[in-house]
Amino acid sequence: MRDPRRAIRSALRPFTACLLATSASGCMIVEKGALDSGAPPASVVLPEDSAQPTPDTAATEEPAPTAPRLELRWTDERLEIASTPPSPGLLVGLAETRGPCLAVGACWTGEDCAEGFTDATGHLWGPICRPLDAAGALVLQGGAAISAVDADHTALRPETAGNITWSLWTERGGSPTTPCWAGGADPASLPDCVEAAAP
Repeated sequence: MRDPRRAIRSALRPFTACLLATSASGCMIVEKGALDSGAPPASVVLPEDSAQPTPDTAATEEPAPTAPRLELRWTDERLEIASTPPSPGLLVGLAETRGPCLAVGACWTGEDCAEGFTDATGHLWGPICRPLDAAGALVLQGGAAISAVDADHTALRPETAGNITWSLWTERGGSPTTPCWAGGADPASLPDCVEAAAP
């Protein structure tokens, strides 16, 4: 009579070998019925690294978002500002950062959304921030007196167009931790902002 204990040990031996198998040897898959025949089991070695293939995530990666930038266009005394891509809700900063004003320290920065403008008496004007509308645009009337600068009027003038640095902020600026982008005449004047690429 066949020893039942030997049959049990024979049945358990292949599964024990499977549990002890290393990643190099893989796990042995035994055909049904082979354990009772007394013959060596027909088997195939399945490498462990093929059991759960690594998903290919490269094809699902999303492209990096395009950094926003502004286009400033003057029509007479009217300043029209448009963002690309449209960025409604971002705050616009405008500052005169180049030109003859540098020699006398009178460049107008009261609308820069960051530090404002301190006049000769020590009075701080601004900083003024203006949000882009639902279309990612903003229209201002230029040439206003400093005291009349508000949400719709700017002290900047068409003749200073080439000297204006613009900035875009996710919230009121002035903090190195506030995300912002800059472009125009001198984006390096805002070292904490990311310089927008040329169109």
